[in-house]
Amino acid sequence: MKPSKTKKIIGTLILVLVSLFLLFSAFGKLTAHPTALEMFAALHIPYLRIPLGIIEALVAVLLVIPRTNRIAVLITSGFLGGAILAELFFGMTGAFAGTILLLVWIGSALRHHTCYCGCANCQQCHEHCSDCKTGTCSLHPQGEACNCKPGCVCVKGKCTC
Repeated sequence: MKPSKTKKIIGTLILVLVSLFLLFSAFGKLTAHPTALEMFAALHIPYLRIPLGIIEALVAVLLVIPRTNRIAVLITSGFLGGAILAELFFGMTGAFAGTILLLVWIGSALRHHTCYCGCANCQQCHEHCSDCKTGTCSLHPQGEACNCKPGCVCVKGKCTC
């Protein structure tokens, strides 16, 4: 099932806003803004300010490029997950980084809706998933899995090589 045009636009807008925030945050880290210096001193990791600023700027750019969006979501999840854990470890809430991470996931889900059914080798199934919870594919009768060999195509439940 492909996302509607409206969902794609909303997802893209969310990711652009998150990217702008990440660029702003990276700029603060890279220019030694007093707030960034204070935060990294409080977390006892002032030596990581520059590397984390570079990673944050890179991820911000990758998030808005359609071809690199999915890997950027993975990297952002790790990056912000680490930020949340660091904040929690030092007695902060981690809510702000958690909110940004949630927005990344929502924006990406709206932009690239994908249903992963049980047919790992069947690319057509991803466009015809009827029930993501049970992993059934509307192309296959009674939800049978498609086990086509690599290079073959599944058409209405039968492999064509």
